[in-house]
Amino acid sequence: MPKLLVQHIERSFSALPGNTQGAVFLLFATFCFGIAAALIKLVGQRLHVTQIIGIRQVVILLTLAPVFLSLNSDSWKLKKPKLQGLRSCLALVGILAGFTSIINLPLAMATTIGFTRSFFVIIFAILILKETIGLRRSLAMGVGFAGVLIVAKPDQGLQFSQDVGLAVLAAASIALNMIVVRIQSRYERPTLMVAYQALLVGIALIIPTWYFWITPTWLELQLLGLIGVLSVFAQWAMVRGLKVGEAAAMAPLDYMRLLYAIFWGFLLFGEWPELNVWIGAGLIFASTLYIIHRDAVMKQKDRPSASKTDF
Repeated sequence: MPKLLVQHIERSFSALPGNTQGAVFLLFATFCFGIAAALIKLVGQRLHVTQIIGIRQVVILLTLAPVFLSLNSDSWKLKKPKLQGLRSCLALVGILAGFTSIINLPLAMATTIGFTRSFFVIIFAILILKETIGLRRSLAMGVGFAGVLIVAKPDQGLQFSQDVGLAVLAAASIALNMIVVRIQSRYERPTLMVAYQALLVGIALIIPTWYFWITPTWLELQLLGLIGVLSVFAQWAMVRGLKVGEAAAMAPLDYMRLLYAIFWGFLLFGEWPELNVWIGAGLIFASTLYIIHRDAVMKQKDRPSASKTDF
């Protein structure tokens, strides 16, 4: 009976429109990301960030071990090893900076600043991929970065705190990583890219993890394991969601992370976003959604004109 029920649910889910399926996957991904961020901040009150990431990488590798073991020796050969090395370095910087900002900043603030990666993706796409951008999207990006300044508390001048700077660095590193993924994916299998990144980041953190090691309690060890498992589920769900759903329809759902950050920040740490975070987040969200809208409009214009018989 349970097997028949599962098959019925799978068939019913597959019959849903692509954007509906994608929304379910994306909402699940943001839910997992939200819990993982809260747990990172929780265990980071005592454990060092390199130890958190190091154990997380081990859990990720163990979780994905069946997939990796299914690859034969030839499948592990990289066509562009330098790109993989660059991407792993960017991932390491992004994770270190991002986790540190999550631990030290209010969850809502760190999450809001993290959304600026969309703007950095556009900047790097212009510089590296030679993509063009119009005046309207340029102005929208300016509004988005103004939102970052507001989140960073303009009453303190334009001087960023170290942790705010780390949050911006994390967003930029993740964005540049995404650009490298676009290039590398032309030559490598996605499974191989994930495997090498998890492995190389883990190797790079062996010495720092050993140096800063604090023996975790049994509860902390369980939470660290859960962080790794949630990270795998979140990444898997996000990839599935973006595969079956349209990017323009899926992108706004990522902002659910802020709601989870506010909820967990208040519940676990007694945090409540200040007015500047709400205002800055509004500007960042509005500018990002406008950029997504403009991208959709431009793609529609680039399509061949419909015939007169189409309505």
